[in-house]
Amino acid sequence: MTLARDAGTRFETDLLAWLREHRFYAERLARAGAADEGDLVAWKTPDRILLMEAKARRSKTTSLALAGWLKEAQTEADNYARRRCLTEQSVHPLLVVKRPNQPIGKSYVVMTLEDFMEMNGR
Repeated sequence: MTLARDAGTRFETDLLAWLREHRFYAERLARAGAADEGDLVAWKTPDRILLMEAKARRSKTTSLALAGWLKEAQTEADNYARRRCLTEQSVHPLLVVKRPNQPIGKSYVVMTLEDFMEMNGR
């Protein structure tokens, strides 16, 4: 396993624990190649499912590929919703980016403004 994968796995595990500590129902999702459904799913209510793509940056100089990562999260949220016969409006794609040398709670959360408005009832 590479250092990047080790850091990513550790971040997903720590993020899962952090979500559960904050009273979210949360689970890690299995990798499925082109049909991947994201890294984690979390919710407090069934009408607001958060599908998370987690990225761990190893250093402050590691580039942020937000557009590509967010597109990946959106595709995976669609896969998750379709496989479970959920409406796309109930599954909200989030990109969660770990900040180097910072605790999980200081991670960045990225989503489109449209998804933000949809999640918050327009």
